[in-house]
Amino acid sequence: MKLSDAMVDDFRTFVSDVFESRTEHISDGLAKEQMALCEKYAYLYDRTLNRATLAMDFLREAMPVFSWHKYQADPDEYLKRTIMRRAAVVAASSGDAAAAAEGDGRQATRAPASLTDDEIAEAAGREDDDSAQQSVIKKLLYRINWLRTEVGRVDCEGQRLYEQHSELTVSLADLNRRLSDDQCRSAGEIDRHKNELTVLRQRSADQTAIIDRLMETIQLTMQDKQPSSAGC
Repeated sequence: MKLSDAMVDDFRTFVSDVFESRTEHISDGLAKEQMALCEKYAYLYDRTLNRATLAMDFLREAMPVFSWHKYQADPDEYLKRTIMRRAAVVAASSGDAAAAAEGDGRQATRAPASLTDDEIAEAAGREDDDSAQQSVIKKLLYRINWLRTEVGRVDCEGQRLYEQHSELTVSLADLNRRLSDDQCRSAGEIDRHKNELTVLRQRSADQTAIIDRLMETIQLTMQDKQPSSAGC
């Protein structure tokens, strides 16, 4: 009986070491992997958000009244109107300064020679205004092209991260499924071994009872033989 109990205890320890420790190791590994994935995607989310915020700040600085809804409705026409409006504001500010300078010159003198000089200066000022306007338009176009490129790059990176996240999600689901299968299999093995252990215990008890009955029979037989020997 003691030998049977020792074998059962050893078997129980073996089952516990094999299945429970394996399940714990797999669970710990999956938990650490999930935490690493969460930290990675939190970092990538913050990084993408910071880039998008910088792009929006740059766009607001270049075009304070930029409207995404109007841009999506008609991109080319809206950009054209926005650029021309911006250029008109710059030209108007330059024109006011030129007009003020021209008014001072006209009030100072009305001589034909002075008028000719003013006309030349006005023509030169207009050329400067046109150059400044063209420079502003070029800068705005450059910024718009850069923003378009940045939007495309961010979209591509976001799509790549989304696909990577989908692949990792599928992989994690597969690992969880396999872990669940292992746990179910381990539970089935443990139940089967418990049933076998119960059967072994019952057999051990039956064998112990048989041994006890045999011992009693032997003792009774020996007791019956002792009086016969004494009589002889």
